[in-house]
Amino acid sequence: MNQEETAQVQSPSTPDPIALLKQSPWDLAHLFGIRRLVFAQPSLRGVVKQWMTEQNEPSIPAGLGAYVLGDYPKAISYLEGFLDQPGVAPVIGRAQNSVGNPDWSIEHFQDPKTPDEAGTLLQAWLRKAETGDEDALTKIKAFVDKPGLLEGSGWVPYIKGWLLERELRIDEALDLFKEARDMDPSLTEATFRLARLLDSKGEDEKAIELYEAILHRGPANLAVLINLGLLFEDQGEFGKASRCFQAVLDVNPNHPRARMFLEDAEASRNMSYDEDQVKRDDKRNKILRTPITDFELSVRSRNCLSKMGIRTLGDLVTKTENELLSYKNFGETSLMEIQEILRAKGLRLGMDFDQAWAPSTSAPAPGIELVEGNPDDPKNRPIAELDLSVRARRIIEMFKIRTIGDLCRKTEAELMSCPNFGQTSLNEIRTKLDDLGLSLNS
Repeated sequence: MNQEETAQVQSPSTPDPIALLKQSPWDLAHLFGIRRLVFAQPSLRGVVKQWMTEQNEPSIPAGLGAYVLGDYPKAISYLEGFLDQPGVAPVIGRAQNSVGNPDWSIEHFQDPKTPDEAGTLLQAWLRKAETGDEDALTKIKAFVDKPGLLEGSGWVPYIKGWLLERELRIDEALDLFKEARDMDPSLTEATFRLARLLDSKGEDEKAIELYEAILHRGPANLAVLINLGLLFEDQGEFGKASRCFQAVLDVNPNHPRARMFLEDAEASRNMSYDEDQVKRDDKRNKILRTPITDFELSVRSRNCLSKMGIRTLGDLVTKTENELLSYKNFGETSLMEIQEILRAKGLRLGMDFDQAWAPSTSAPAPGIELVEGNPDDPKNRPIAELDLSVRARRIIEMFKIRTIGDLCRKTEAELMSCPNFGQTSLNEIRTKLDDLGLSLNS
């Protein structure tokens, strides 16, 4: 796109994003402002994308442009040669945090000199803490008492809320996330957690509004798109839901959950529901749903798996030995303990998604109870008769539940451990079962 074409895209009152990228001095607030501008106006995003195709040599403006568009590897590549220039290091740090390398920020900002550096370091510690790093968690807790350069910023209430959410003090965390967002709308971490908690409390409209606000401020966030798609699906907006899940697959074609959710949304959109799929039952899939807490593990192994977010055997088998051993306090003894459990179940570490969650192709294995008996007993009736909402029905798919009795054998904890399954869906299932004089397993 030449200068004449660019001028045709922009009205005289529209800011020129390229000029803003070349402007100096600048800071993260300036960069986030450019990002918000180009994502609010698709035509301007097109201007930046076209301009980036013409940038063949690393430069600060080109690196900033890559960051604005969410191309973090390119941003790092273009900016690393300008690390000594004012304001560049925090942008590289944010990009490194986004690609899963928070150690870069921790190494470079041990003694932050600006709020941008301090915020980038704190974000890096958060990334580490979310993987179970105890040292990172200690750093975050210390920040509450000594925020330093971030005193008075949105980071302070956000971190307080983050810590309270870990303690399941949800209402208090909600208030702090709201405060953080009001203080700094560019702090998308606060907006995301606020939306997610509102979603879990059944406040769908507010959650949708917040998720959409995130998408209007920057590049597509896969977690945001997944959660937003599920909310649209709950409201019967299957076209919007499909677009969200497809957007995830455009970024990551092998995303298993997005692929599954897209198929479900498309099926619902076409007013069809494959009840045969619900009726399929497979011993391996049932085993993979088994909570880790059902096994007699050592305290160390149980704590390590909990911190890694591993709740079921299905979560565990997709991990490799190296991934497990890379976590703090997880050693060979814990590894052998886990391998023994998996071998007893005919499983192993390092199984890929499709291999682990194989579709049922054979007759039920020994030990799997075939549902027979009195057809008038509500427990023997097909699960489809409950007429559940889309989100609750997805749990049926995940657990391969085919009768109401199968559902009654599940506990509340098992259902709540599933991604994106909240209190609203649990209440729905409780009510449906109560109408039949039934309940979940206690």
